[in-house]
Amino acid sequence: MLVDFIEGDIDRPVITGVLYNGSHPTPDFSGAGSLPANKTLSGIKSKEHQGGGYNELLFDDTPAKCAPSSAASRARPAQPGLPRHPRSNGKAQPRGDGFELRTDHHGAIRAGMVY
Repeated sequence: MLVDFIEGDIDRPVITGVLYNGSHPTPDFSGAGSLPANKTLSGIKSKEHQGGGYNELLFDDTPAKCAPSSAASRARPAQPGLPRHPRSNGKAQPRGDGFELRTDHHGAIRAGMVY
């Protein structure tokens, strides 16, 4: 883990990150693969309490194709910006510009006017 100190005070440590190695590999974002092919991916991936599910927030910093996405083990991804097909060995085929919200079950989009 990476530890920093609030205002440089050694009595006020705070964990700011995680280091990866052979026994603690990088997260596998939605089955996107591993390093070095997916070196442009970063994000946060949680683990379900007492279960196998997850939530993730993914940032793809591929040059000229930067785009965020969010996903969960029981939900389809939301991809604003540059929707893509799932990655394979660091490559993802684009689906076009715009955004994609997808579900295999019921869904709703609601909006209201803000004054």
